[in-house]
Amino acid sequence: PKIVVVKSVEGKIGDSRIVEGRLSDVVKEIARKTLEEWDPEKSDFTIIKARYELRYKLPISPDLYDIIDELNLEKFREGNNLIVVVPVYTISFDNEWLED
Repeated sequence: PKIVVVKSVEGKIGDSRIVEGRLSDVVKEIARKTLEEWDPEKSDFTIIKARYELRYKLPISPDLYDIIDELNLEKFREGNNLIVVVPVYTISFDNEWLED
């Protein structure tokens, strides 16, 4: 399946790309590479997993269905809605904590 990888720098998109592979393998590989950039003297290193639900009124367009299917996203029906679950992993490694 295809996976969207986005790198944010100071709240702005620094890089985005589409890769193929198992989600867990891609997350682990990016975490390994990110460890090389991390300075343990300056900040924490965290990986946070979240699940976001997108709701679409049925019926949906064939184009939207193709995108959901191509990304291999979890989906289920709830009444007249299609619920699409988007897994999001946030890898954070270069934060600065400021005191008031």
